[in-house]
Amino acid sequence: MIRGISDILEPLAKIKDAASPYLGAITDAFPKVVDPEKQYWLYQGELPSLQSTIVGTVDALSTVHPNYLLVAATFVLAFFALYIKMKYPFWNQIPALHVYDWHRRYLYSEKPFIVHILPKKTKYYEPRLIETRKFRNLEETQKSEIAKLLQNHYLPSDRVFCSVQVPDLAAQCADALVSIYLQIEEDILLKTGEDETQIEKTIVNKKIEGIITSRRINTAASFGSSDNRYIVQEPGNYIDYLCFDKTRVTPLKIRNLFHTHEFNSRLAIPDRNITLFKKEVELCDAIVPLVEYETFTFYLRFKIEPGILPTNFQMVRIQREHVRHLHDWMERIASLKDDIGFKISVTAEIGDLIHLLQTNQMFAYALRGPDIDIKTKFDTVYSIYFFRNAHMKYEDLDAGDTIHATAAFCNTDNFDLYFLGFLWAVKNVRKDFSEMGTKMIMIDDLGHLRGIAKRWQQSHDVILRTKCAYYFCNYVLPRSPYDAENINILL
Repeated sequence: MIRGISDILEPLAKIKDAASPYLGAITDAFPKVVDPEKQYWLYQGELPSLQSTIVGTVDALSTVHPNYLLVAATFVLAFFALYIKMKYPFWNQIPALHVYDWHRRYLYSEKPFIVHILPKKTKYYEPRLIETRKFRNLEETQKSEIAKLLQNHYLPSDRVFCSVQVPDLAAQCADALVSIYLQIEEDILLKTGEDETQIEKTIVNKKIEGIITSRRINTAASFGSSDNRYIVQEPGNYIDYLCFDKTRVTPLKIRNLFHTHEFNSRLAIPDRNITLFKKEVELCDAIVPLVEYETFTFYLRFKIEPGILPTNFQMVRIQREHVRHLHDWMERIASLKDDIGFKISVTAEIGDLIHLLQTNQMFAYALRGPDIDIKTKFDTVYSIYFFRNAHMKYEDLDAGDTIHATAAFCNTDNFDLYFLGFLWAVKNVRKDFSEMGTKMIMIDDLGHLRGIAKRWQQSHDVILRTKCAYYFCNYVLPRSPYDAENINILL
């Protein structure tokens, strides 16, 4: 390449020598030959330091009038606010820990706080079409309509359908709040009177397009080290079902339903200022989650034959008997009174859990064995396993039922014993639920279930991986998101 430049410059130099007496000095018109070793980096001086760069920048800005700086800062902030409102038109109005709330994440240390004590209305509040009531106060026809809505529209796949019935909803939503989105249609009935005059009568038909339900929960968060550890507890609500008619759903309707229910529920239960909700598959990109995890779906083999439990160990079902084990677990573990590694614990109220257990909406099994100190006492709980009726049936599996392992508690260092107890729990829940009709199992990769999910994958193929996340509304935990192994959730 350099040789080619020389071939061009030599004739030009001859022309310059011949023309210089007539045209004067035109040396600057010719290109300069650059040293090949320095042609990409001509600056040979010392690079400026960070301090000199900052000082130089400050000196440059000091020459600008303060009014111009104020105008520039105003434009930057206005652009940032406009960008957020355009990108997140709904979530930026929801009080939560947003991904752009750097001040809340880094200036508030780790102490959690409630954003608004009183609920705030936004443009998404829709009192005309949305009604909020206790589930038990709904009419029977409305309960049946809600069950049909869930059966036909709750699950996105046509190969998997929701099997929830009215008795199941009554058990799950015994004390729940329900908001229904109404489709109002008016029909005009014309009648001919005795004097042959037409009489108009308006008939109003109300059909449920969408529903959202929420029930009471308790939250506990642990902060600090073991020496100065403290617990923050807050009551709240958990959004359980959110379903809309697929043929009539729009983003605006879902936003109206969510915000109106959030506003109405806080008015109905003023001592509960926070809300927890869950998203699957398509996670929220505007709010920082409490935790992200995966749910694994497996096919259950025809028979499950676990090994024999060690001597003096037994598996008991927590239902109408052995409820004291649940009370003890709630008082010591779910409340984070005992430091076993959980940073956050979210559980339904004890009364709701017992009702779910007694109505076969939830199943719980405890592995009991000898006491460490008193060898003759065989009442120590080594582990507890919780399952839920997922109300999912697979069309390809002759409408097989699905159980969902949602939480577990390990109280032993012997993982083989802990996993053996899980195998016995799966065998028992399958028998207590629907025997061979239970063909699928879902396992949350969360809390003390993480080790079980990992071991289960060694001998079973994963049919489906589902991304999941929990989010707080009106409650900020600045250290979110938390690692999945540090979270205990039983809902």
